[in-house]
Amino acid sequence: MGPAFFLRLRCGNSPRLNRLPISRFCADSAGISIRPTRLIAGELYPIGSYGHTGFTGTSIWMDPSTKSYVILLTNVVHPQRGKSLASLRGRVATIAAASMGLDTPGVSLVGYNELGSGRTIEPNHPVLTGLDVMEQQGFAPLKGKRVGLITNQTGLDRQGKRNIDAMLAAGVNLTTLFSPEHGIAGTEDRPDVEDSKDGATGLPVWSLHYKGRYRMTPEMTRNVDTLVFDIQDAGSRFYTYSCTMLYALDAAGKAHLPFYILDRPNPITGVHVEGPLLESSLESFVGCYAMPIRHGLTLGELAAMANAERKLGADLHVIKAKGWQRGDWVRFDWSHVDRSVAQHAQPEREYAVRRRRDARGF
Repeated sequence: MGPAFFLRLRCGNSPRLNRLPISRFCADSAGISIRPTRLIAGELYPIGSYGHTGFTGTSIWMDPSTKSYVILLTNVVHPQRGKSLASLRGRVATIAAASMGLDTPGVSLVGYNELGSGRTIEPNHPVLTGLDVMEQQGFAPLKGKRVGLITNQTGLDRQGKRNIDAMLAAGVNLTTLFSPEHGIAGTEDRPDVEDSKDGATGLPVWSLHYKGRYRMTPEMTRNVDTLVFDIQDAGSRFYTYSCTMLYALDAAGKAHLPFYILDRPNPITGVHVEGPLLESSLESFVGCYAMPIRHGLTLGELAAMANAERKLGADLHVIKAKGWQRGDWVRFDWSHVDRSVAQHAQPEREYAVRRRRDARGF
Protein backbone atom coordinates (compact mmCIF):
# COMPACT_ATOMS: atom_id res chain seq x y z
CA MET A 1 0.00 0.00 0.00
CA GLY A 2 1.53 3.28 -1.11
CA PRO A 3 0.95 6.89 0.04
CA ALA A 4 -1.99 7.36 -2.32
CA PHE A 5 -3.89 4.60 -0.53
CA PHE A 6 -3.69 6.36 2.84
CA LEU A 7 -4.55 9.76 1.38
CA ARG A 8 -8.04 8.52 0.60
CA LEU A 9 -8.67 7.18 4.11
CA ARG A 10 -11.12 9.86 5.19
CA CYS A 11 -14.37 9.71 7.10
CA GLY A 12 -15.86 12.13 4.60
CA ASN A 13 -16.15 9.31 2.07
CA SER A 14 -19.13 8.03 4.03
CA PRO A 15 -21.80 10.44 5.34
CA ARG A 16 -22.89 7.85 7.92
CA LEU A 17 -19.40 7.36 9.30
CA ASN A 18 -18.75 11.09 9.29
CA ARG A 19 -21.47 11.52 11.92
CA LEU A 20 -19.83 9.15 14.39
CA PRO A 21 -18.53 10.76 17.61
CA ILE A 22 -14.80 11.11 18.10
CA SER A 23 -14.71 8.20 20.53
CA ARG A 24 -15.64 5.85 17.67
CA PHE A 25 -13.49 5.20 14.64
CA CYS A 26 -14.03 5.34 10.91
CA ALA A 27 -12.76 2.55 8.72
CA ASP A 28 -12.80 1.70 5.07
CA SER A 29 -13.12 -1.70 3.49
CA ALA A 30 -9.44 -2.41 4.12
CA GLY A 31 -10.06 -2.37 7.88
CA ILE A 32 -7.79 0.61 8.61
CA SER A 33 -8.91 2.62 11.65
CA ILE A 34 -8.28 6.30 10.93
CA ARG A 35 -9.55 7.87 14.14
CA PRO A 36 -7.85 7.18 17.47
CA THR A 37 -9.85 5.01 19.84
CA ARG A 38 -8.98 4.53 23.48
CA LEU A 39 -8.73 0.74 23.24
CA ILE A 40 -6.32 0.88 20.31
CA ALA A 41 -4.50 4.22 20.26
CA GLY A 42 -4.54 4.86 23.99
CA GLU A 43 -4.99 8.24 25.63
CA LEU A 44 -2.42 10.38 23.85
CA TYR A 45 -2.05 9.65 20.15
CA PRO A 46 -3.60 12.53 18.16
CA ILE A 47 -6.20 12.68 15.44
CA GLY A 48 -4.43 11.90 12.17
CA SER A 49 -2.88 8.69 13.45
CA TYR A 50 -4.22 5.34 12.23
CA GLY A 51 -3.78 1.60 12.55
CA HIS A 52 -5.13 -1.90 12.35
CA THR A 53 -5.91 -4.80 14.70
CA GLY A 54 -5.76 -8.54 14.27
CA PHE A 55 -7.98 -11.38 15.52
CA THR A 56 -5.31 -12.88 17.76
CA GLY A 57 -4.82 -9.62 19.64
CA THR A 58 -2.10 -8.11 17.50
CA SER A 59 -2.22 -4.44 16.59
CA ILE A 60 -0.25 -1.69 14.89
CA TRP A 61 -0.75 2.04 15.36
CA MET A 62 1.10 4.70 13.33
CA ASP A 63 1.37 8.46 13.75
CA PRO A 64 2.80 10.48 10.82
CA SER A 65 3.22 13.67 12.89
CA THR A 66 5.65 12.08 15.34
CA LYS A 67 6.98 9.49 12.87
CA SER A 68 6.29 6.79 15.43
CA TYR A 69 4.51 3.45 15.51
CA VAL A 70 3.51 0.84 18.07
CA ILE A 71 3.37 -2.85 17.18
CA LEU A 72 1.90 -5.31 19.68
CA LEU A 73 2.35 -9.04 19.09
CA THR A 74 0.08 -11.20 21.23
CA ASN A 75 -1.86 -14.45 20.91
CA VAL A 76 -5.16 -14.78 22.79
CA VAL A 77 -6.35 -17.76 20.75
CA HIS A 78 -6.42 -20.53 23.36
CA PRO A 79 -8.80 -23.46 23.94
CA GLN A 80 -9.65 -22.22 27.44
CA ARG A 81 -10.02 -18.56 26.37
CA GLY A 82 -8.39 -16.39 29.00
CA LYS A 83 -9.12 -12.75 29.80
CA SER A 84 -9.43 -10.26 26.97
CA LEU A 85 -6.28 -8.31 26.20
CA ALA A 86 -8.07 -5.61 24.22
CA SER A 87 -7.29 -2.88 26.77
CA LEU A 88 -3.60 -3.82 26.68
CA ARG A 89 -3.30 -2.27 23.22
CA GLY A 90 -4.36 1.13 24.47
CA ARG A 91 -2.19 1.00 27.58
CA VAL A 92 0.91 0.12 25.58
CA ALA A 93 0.18 2.91 23.09
CA THR A 94 -0.28 5.42 25.92
CA ILE A 95 3.10 4.49 27.41
CA ALA A 96 4.77 4.80 24.01
CA ALA A 97 3.22 8.21 23.27
CA ALA A 98 3.99 9.54 26.76
CA SER A 99 7.64 8.53 26.41
CA MET A 100 7.98 10.95 23.50
CA GLY A 101 6.59 13.89 25.48
CA LEU A 102 3.74 16.17 24.52
CA ASP A 103 5.63 19.08 22.96
CA THR A 104 6.04 17.59 19.51
CA PRO A 105 5.79 20.44 16.95
CA GLY A 106 2.59 20.40 14.94
CA VAL A 107 0.83 17.80 17.08
CA SER A 108 -2.61 18.74 18.42
CA LEU A 109 -3.72 16.10 20.88
CA VAL A 110 -7.32 15.40 21.79
CA GLY A 111 -8.09 17.11 25.11
CA TYR A 112 -8.26 15.06 28.28
CA ASN A 113 -11.78 16.18 29.06
CA GLU A 114 -13.07 16.05 25.50
CA LEU A 115 -13.97 12.38 25.58
CA GLY A 116 -15.74 12.57 28.94
CA SER A 117 -15.74 9.23 30.75
CA GLY A 118 -13.59 7.72 28.00
CA ARG A 119 -10.48 9.22 29.60
CA THR A 120 -8.88 6.95 32.17
CA ILE A 121 -5.75 8.92 33.13
CA GLU A 122 -5.20 12.37 34.59
CA PRO A 123 -3.51 15.17 32.61
CA ASN A 124 0.24 14.80 32.90
CA HIS A 125 1.31 17.86 30.93
CA PRO A 126 2.34 21.21 32.45
CA VAL A 127 0.74 24.34 31.04
CA LEU A 128 2.54 27.65 30.74
CA THR A 129 0.69 30.83 29.89
CA GLY A 130 2.31 33.44 27.68
CA LEU A 131 3.35 35.26 30.85
CA ASP A 132 5.09 32.13 32.16
CA VAL A 133 6.88 31.69 28.83
CA MET A 134 7.99 35.33 28.80
CA GLU A 135 9.25 34.97 32.38
CA GLN A 136 11.37 32.01 31.33
CA GLN A 137 12.90 34.27 28.68
CA GLY A 138 13.65 36.91 31.29
CA PHE A 139 11.31 39.28 29.42
CA ALA A 140 14.11 39.67 26.90
CA PRO A 141 11.91 41.10 24.08
CA LEU A 142 10.90 43.96 26.40
CA LYS A 143 14.35 44.96 27.63
CA GLY A 144 15.31 48.52 26.75
CA LYS A 145 11.70 49.44 25.97
CA ARG A 146 9.25 51.70 27.74
CA VAL A 147 6.41 49.27 28.26
CA GLY A 148 2.70 49.91 28.62
CA LEU A 149 0.80 46.95 30.09
CA ILE A 150 -2.92 46.27 29.55
CA THR A 151 -3.99 43.98 32.37
CA ASN A 152 -6.14 43.35 35.42
CA GLN A 153 -6.33 40.91 38.35
CA THR A 154 -6.14 37.90 36.01
CA GLY A 155 -2.56 38.64 34.95
CA LEU A 156 -0.93 36.07 37.25
CA ASP A 157 1.98 33.70 36.69
CA ARG A 158 2.38 30.10 37.90
CA GLN A 159 3.35 31.28 41.38
CA GLY A 160 0.40 33.64 41.63
CA LYS A 161 2.58 36.73 41.17
CA ARG A 162 1.16 39.70 39.29
CA ASN A 163 2.62 40.35 35.85
CA ILE A 164 3.29 43.93 36.99
CA ASP A 165 5.52 42.79 39.83
CA ALA A 166 7.20 40.08 37.74
CA MET A 167 8.14 42.57 35.03
CA LEU A 168 9.51 45.12 37.47
CA ALA A 169 11.50 42.42 39.29
CA ALA A 170 13.04 41.39 35.95
CA GLY A 171 14.14 44.95 35.22
CA VAL A 172 11.49 45.79 32.63
CA ASN A 173 10.92 49.54 32.31
CA LEU A 174 7.19 49.42 32.96
CA THR A 175 5.96 53.00 32.64
CA THR A 176 2.18 52.81 32.19
CA LEU A 177 -0.74 50.55 33.04
CA PHE A 178 -4.10 50.26 31.28
CA SER A 179 -7.18 48.73 32.86
CA PRO A 180 -10.24 47.16 31.17
CA GLU A 181 -13.81 46.97 32.41
CA HIS A 182 -13.98 46.57 36.24
CA GLY A 183 -10.60 48.21 36.71
CA ILE A 184 -7.05 47.05 37.38
CA ALA A 185 -8.10 44.95 40.38
CA GLY A 186 -11.39 43.70 38.91
CA THR A 187 -13.37 45.13 41.81
CA GLU A 188 -15.13 48.07 40.13
CA ASP A 189 -18.62 46.82 39.32
CA ARG A 190 -19.88 50.08 37.79
CA PRO A 191 -20.22 51.58 34.33
CA ASP A 192 -17.37 54.10 34.55
CA VAL A 193 -13.96 53.45 36.06
CA GLU A 194 -11.74 56.49 36.49
CA ASP A 195 -8.01 56.74 35.88
CA SER A 196 -6.01 55.85 38.97
CA LYS A 197 -2.67 54.61 40.28
CA ASP A 198 -1.59 51.08 41.12
CA GLY A 199 -1.58 50.80 44.89
CA ALA A 200 1.52 48.63 45.10
CA THR A 201 3.80 50.40 42.61
CA GLY A 202 2.34 53.87 42.15
CA LEU A 203 2.30 53.44 38.39
CA PRO A 204 -0.36 55.45 36.53
CA VAL A 205 -3.39 53.48 35.39
CA TRP A 206 -5.33 54.69 32.37
CA SER A 207 -8.88 53.38 32.33
CA LEU A 208 -10.17 51.99 29.04
CA HIS A 209 -13.71 51.88 30.39
CA TYR A 210 -14.59 55.46 31.33
CA LYS A 211 -17.58 57.44 30.04
CA GLY A 212 -17.56 55.75 26.65
CA ARG A 213 -13.77 56.03 26.28
CA TYR A 214 -12.75 52.52 25.27
CA ARG A 215 -9.80 53.35 23.05
CA MET A 216 -6.31 54.62 23.72
CA THR A 217 -5.47 58.23 22.98
CA PRO A 218 -2.05 59.58 21.93
CA GLU A 219 -1.67 61.11 25.39
CA MET A 220 -1.94 57.67 27.00
CA THR A 221 0.97 56.24 24.99
CA ARG A 222 3.26 59.26 25.26
CA ASN A 223 5.73 57.37 27.46
CA VAL A 224 5.32 53.98 25.76
CA ASP A 225 7.49 52.26 23.13
CA THR A 226 5.81 48.84 23.33
CA LEU A 227 2.37 47.66 24.36
CA VAL A 228 1.76 44.34 26.17
CA PHE A 229 -1.65 42.72 26.67
CA ASP A 230 -2.14 40.08 29.39
CA ILE A 231 -5.74 39.38 30.42
CA GLN A 232 -7.53 36.05 30.83
CA ASP A 233 -10.59 35.87 28.59
CA ALA A 234 -13.79 33.91 29.28
CA GLY A 235 -14.21 32.45 25.79
CA SER A 236 -17.49 34.23 25.01
CA ARG A 237 -17.99 37.12 22.61
CA PHE A 238 -19.83 39.46 24.95
CA TYR A 239 -16.98 39.55 27.44
CA THR A 240 -15.50 43.00 26.75
CA TYR A 241 -11.84 42.04 27.18
CA SER A 242 -11.68 40.90 23.56
CA CYS A 243 -12.83 44.33 22.37
CA THR A 244 -10.38 46.06 24.71
CA MET A 245 -7.65 43.98 23.06
CA LEU A 246 -8.86 44.66 19.51
CA TYR A 247 -9.16 48.41 20.11
CA ALA A 248 -5.65 48.47 21.59
CA LEU A 249 -4.31 46.44 18.66
CA ASP A 250 -5.82 48.98 16.27
CA ALA A 251 -4.25 51.85 18.21
CA ALA A 252 -0.87 50.11 18.22
CA GLY A 253 -1.01 49.72 14.45
CA LYS A 254 -1.79 53.39 13.94
CA ALA A 255 0.93 54.51 16.36
CA HIS A 256 3.49 52.00 14.99
CA LEU A 257 3.99 50.46 18.42
CA PRO A 258 4.94 46.77 18.76
CA PHE A 259 2.07 44.86 20.37
CA TYR A 260 2.73 41.76 22.47
CA ILE A 261 0.00 39.39 23.62
CA LEU A 262 0.88 37.04 26.47
CA ASP A 263 -1.62 34.42 25.40
CA ARG A 264 -3.73 32.31 27.75
CA PRO A 265 -5.91 29.21 27.22
CA ASN A 266 -9.54 29.51 26.25
CA PRO A 267 -11.13 28.28 29.51
CA ILE A 268 -14.14 26.68 27.80
CA THR A 269 -12.03 24.78 25.23
CA GLY A 270 -10.87 25.68 21.77
CA VAL A 271 -12.82 22.98 19.94
CA HIS A 272 -16.41 24.12 20.38
CA VAL A 273 -17.90 26.97 18.33
CA GLU A 274 -21.52 27.84 19.12
CA GLY A 275 -24.03 30.60 18.57
CA PRO A 276 -24.73 33.02 15.72
CA LEU A 277 -22.22 35.35 14.13
CA LEU A 278 -22.44 38.98 15.16
CA GLU A 279 -23.95 41.20 12.47
CA SER A 280 -21.83 44.23 11.59
CA SER A 281 -24.76 46.58 12.17
CA LEU A 282 -24.92 45.43 15.82
CA GLU A 283 -21.26 45.89 16.72
CA SER A 284 -20.55 47.59 20.05
CA PHE A 285 -18.17 47.35 22.97
CA VAL A 286 -19.82 44.05 24.00
CA GLY A 287 -19.28 42.64 20.52
CA CYS A 288 -16.94 44.29 18.04
CA TYR A 289 -15.99 41.45 15.71
CA ALA A 290 -17.94 39.05 13.49
CA MET A 291 -17.57 35.85 15.51
CA PRO A 292 -19.92 33.41 17.26
CA ILE A 293 -20.93 33.81 20.89
CA ARG A 294 -18.67 30.91 21.84
CA HIS A 295 -15.74 31.47 19.53
CA GLY A 296 -13.23 28.78 20.51
CA LEU A 297 -10.24 31.14 20.17
CA THR A 298 -7.55 32.45 22.44
CA LEU A 299 -7.14 36.22 22.41
CA GLY A 300 -3.83 35.77 20.64
CA GLU A 301 -5.52 33.83 17.86
CA LEU A 302 -8.27 36.44 17.61
CA ALA A 303 -5.68 39.20 17.38
CA ALA A 304 -3.82 37.46 14.55
CA MET A 305 -7.06 36.92 12.64
CA ALA A 306 -8.27 40.50 13.11
CA ASN A 307 -4.88 41.98 12.23
CA ALA A 308 -4.90 40.11 8.93
CA GLU A 309 -8.59 40.41 8.01
CA ARG A 310 -8.95 44.07 8.95
CA LYS A 311 -5.49 44.97 7.67
CA LEU A 312 -4.63 46.79 10.89
CA GLY A 313 -0.91 46.70 10.08
CA ALA A 314 0.06 46.12 13.70
CA ASP A 315 3.48 44.75 14.61
CA LEU A 316 1.90 41.83 16.46
CA HIS A 317 3.80 39.31 18.58
CA VAL A 318 1.83 36.49 20.22
CA ILE A 319 3.66 34.68 23.01
CA LYS A 320 1.78 31.38 22.89
CA ALA A 321 0.81 29.28 25.87
CA LYS A 322 2.67 25.97 26.07
CA GLY A 323 1.04 22.64 26.86
CA TRP A 324 -2.57 23.71 26.43
CA GLN A 325 -4.60 21.28 24.32
CA ARG A 326 -7.67 22.64 22.58
CA GLY A 327 -10.04 20.13 24.15
CA ASP A 328 -9.08 21.02 27.71
CA TRP A 329 -11.32 22.78 30.20
CA VAL A 330 -9.08 25.04 32.25
CA ARG A 331 -10.93 24.63 35.54
CA PHE A 332 -10.31 20.93 35.86
CA ASP A 333 -6.78 20.73 34.51
CA TRP A 334 -4.45 23.35 36.01
CA SER A 335 -4.99 25.11 39.33
CA HIS A 336 -2.39 27.79 38.59
CA VAL A 337 -4.24 28.87 35.46
CA ASP A 338 -7.58 28.62 37.23
CA ARG A 339 -6.54 31.24 39.75
CA SER A 340 -6.64 33.82 36.97
CA VAL A 341 -10.13 32.87 35.80
CA ALA A 342 -11.77 32.18 39.14
CA GLN A 343 -13.06 35.71 39.63
CA HIS A 344 -14.87 36.04 36.31
CA ALA A 345 -14.48 33.23 33.77
CA GLN A 346 -15.55 30.38 36.02
CA PRO A 347 -19.00 31.79 36.93
CA GLU A 348 -19.48 32.58 33.22
CA ARG A 349 -18.55 29.05 32.22
CA GLU A 350 -20.80 27.45 34.84
CA TYR A 351 -23.69 29.60 33.63
CA ALA A 352 -23.04 28.64 30.00
CA VAL A 353 -22.86 24.94 30.80
CA ARG A 354 -26.02 25.13 32.89
CA ARG A 355 -27.93 26.90 30.13
CA ARG A 356 -26.75 24.32 27.60
CA ARG A 357 -27.95 21.47 29.81
CA ASP A 358 -31.31 23.17 30.42
CA ALA A 359 -31.81 23.57 26.67
CA ARG A 360 -31.12 19.88 26.09
CA GLY A 361 -33.32 18.78 28.97
CA PHE A 362 -30.55 17.02 30.96
